[in-house]
Amino acid sequence: MAKHPSVQYVQFYTAGSAACKVATVEQMPTAKLPRVKKRKHITLYIDPVATAGIVMATVMLVLMLVGVFQLRQAKQEVAMLESQVQTLWQEQRQLYATYEESYDIADVEKTALALGMVPKDQVKQITMKVPPVESEKDPNTWEKIYTFLTGLFA
Repeated sequence: MAKHPSVQYVQFYTAGSAACKVATVEQMPTAKLPRVKKRKHITLYIDPVATAGIVMATVMLVLMLVGVFQLRQAKQEVAMLESQVQTLWQEQRQLYATYEESYDIADVEKTALALGMVPKDQVKQITMKVPPVESEKDPNTWEKIYTFLTGLFA
């Protein structure tokens, strides 16, 4: 509302000289609207060192699992090859026994003597000594490195 002046003798209003007073509109009670909640800004901080460590640990785990599977496969191959070697040893023993039974040592000696074999006791033995061969001196490590670097930058 407008404030009335405290001085009584001043009359601002003269009939016909002023505009009509405007009636104020009463405000209707408004319904309470639901408040819109502010969305919280989620900020996610990622430590690159920790992330790199986690990635590296994951890669190492995968590599370890691959290594374990390769080791298991290699052990299976070794077991298979060992059984194959055992089978070959048995076959070799069997073939050797068959070979031993297939000839007579007396017939072999008789045939060899007929062809001109001389017994070991009747042969003169000569022992020869061969001097060791001198190998070229192997260059040491520094000479190898020097040679490599001169070849690299030549």
